[in-house]
Amino acid sequence: MKVRYVILAAAIAGAAATFLPWDAFDGYSIDGRSSRGWVSFGAFLVAGACALYRPSWWIRGVLMLAAGVAVAIAMIKIREQTMFVELYASSPDVEMRKLTIQIRPGHGVHLVIGMSLLLVLGALMWRPSRPGEQPPPKLPRARIV
Repeated sequence: MKVRYVILAAAIAGAAATFLPWDAFDGYSIDGRSSRGWVSFGAFLVAGACALYRPSWWIRGVLMLAAGVAVAIAMIKIREQTMFVELYASSPDVEMRKLTIQIRPGHGVHLVIGMSLLLVLGALMWRPSRPGEQPPPKLPRARIV
């Protein structure tokens, strides 16, 4: 039951990371809404919806897939920043070189990666019921209306 809460908290925090800075440079920040962050937002919403169901093998698979999608989006974003820095680091324009020194991944990207790893850990720890096994009586049956 506690694993369900961990998965739900990780999904909420990961979805909230879309609205945190993904790019930070020279006092400015760009959040995940202006790039591929909406895909990771959707993946975390799917993970949050999965936390409302009883654990099963396919729910665990969906959780791992959602975490994989979110990590892939975050890694693509970090790679884009790295390519930008590599491209303009040797620029003859002094202002552009100063800008490339200051570009770094924001807190939102790091939070997406951390919460995705927590989702994978939660999916691995969430024990699905075995065939014929009765669930504990205090486990509520989650229904989406």
